Amino acid sequence: MLIFNPLLLTLDAGFQLSFAAVLSIIYLKPIFDNWLEKLPNPFSLRDILTLTLAAQVGVLPILVWHFGQISLISPLANLLIVPFLPFLMIGGLIIAICPIKILAYPLWLLLGLILKMIEVLSLVPIWEIKYFPWVFAPGWYLLLLCLIKNTSSS
Repeated sequence: MLIFNPLLLTLDAGFQLSFAAVLSIIYLKPIFDNWLEKLPNPFSLRDILTLTLAAQVGVLPILVWHFGQISLISPLANLLIVPFLPFLMIGGLIIAICPIKILAYPLWLLLGLILKMIEVLSLVPIWEIKYFPWVFAPGWYLLLLCLIKNTSSS
C-alpha cells in the first residue's frame, strides 16, 4: 500500500492505527501473557484482555494525537463482548446459507444483548486530552522498545 501511496504513513489515521496495533499485538501480547499467566483463562478471557491491552498500549499516542481522547472502558468492553462474536458470526453465516426465520431469532436476541452492553458501556465518559506534545509519541514508543528488548533478553 505504501508503494502506491506513501502518504498513508503520515496522513491516514486508520493505516497508522492498524500498523501500530498489529505490531503491538505481535511484540507486546507475549509480554502481557507472561505478566498475567497466573490469572485463570475461562472462555479465553485472559487472552482477550492481553490482546486488547497490547493493541491499546501500542496505539495510545496515535489515538490521542488524532482524536484527543482515550477510552478507559474498552478493555472491559472487549472482555464482555468479544466472547459472543464467534456465535454471532457463525449464526450469521448459517442464516445466510439457510435463510429460515426461526434460526434468526436466537441470533437477534444475542445481537440485542451485545447492543445493550455497548449502550451501557458507552455511558462511561471518555478521557479528553486537550494538549498533546508531539514528543510524547516517540518517547512512548522508545519506552515500548526498551520494554520489548528487556523482556526478550531475559
